[in-house]
Amino acid sequence: MADAILTVKHLNKSYGHQPVLRDVSFECTQGRIVGLVGANGAGKTTIMKAILGLLSTDGEIQIAGESMRFDHHPILATVVSALNMTDYIHQKARHYSLGMKQKLGVALAFLNRPQLVILDEPMNGLDPQGTKELRDFILKQKQVGVTFLISSHILSELQKLADDLVIIDHGKIIEKTTMTALLTTTDHFVTVKTDHDGQAKAVLVAAGYQVVADTVVKVHLAPDHQVADVLHVLTSHGLTVRDVRHEAADLESTILKLLATTSA
Repeated sequence: MADAILTVKHLNKSYGHQPVLRDVSFECTQGRIVGLVGANGAGKTTIMKAILGLLSTDGEIQIAGESMRFDHHPILATVVSALNMTDYIHQKARHYSLGMKQKLGVALAFLNRPQLVILDEPMNGLDPQGTKELRDFILKQKQVGVTFLISSHILSELQKLADDLVIIDHGKIIEKTTMTALLTTTDHFVTVKTDHDGQAKAVLVAAGYQVVADTVVKVHLAPDHQVADVLHVLTSHGLTVRDVRHEAADLESTILKLLATTSA
């Protein structure tokens, strides 16, 4: 297994009596794209600032085996100086001008020369062409061994990129998994069009299937069900199947379901 380029151990942060990060631990493995996912206020940006040494936290952060801490971040300090950001680096980013934000983005991108690249909402404000160009660039850099930690609320785009996922809620990690593993646990459906959809629904319900939509014949596939089984039930009752579409729930709905389950 490849070595971890970034290691975060037992990260805790509070503002007054309000905990923002609670025992956050995860790794980013060399040459992998890691998605950091959570609702607004979950703690994603705080984690990234801690990794960059921009705020003090309890816990341990290592990049390429070198310990990083608040105001002791050799790699970042060099970039900050080169880009003349020293005078404002400790200001809140929301007060930055456009040029200052662009410089901050460059500093993040070249954080580890660049074995490790950290991107906070990189798709924000990009048009479809710009989004595709950035996605292609990230995937190309991954192929040469660059590791990425990416936070994004545009989960449809993150689904196309991330190998691994760190899901955070209210400052606490609730799931560390791979994209493949998470999506294999999602609900699967098959939508069919027949010559008599009303009859098709009745036949499938009678056979024990869960039909989940009213306007089309959309069937929930339990783990032990196959698309071929659904089609066999229909054809054995003399129904002609004109179209079939197999689909799985997307990353957004899967994460929302996970967050709802965790909060319940």
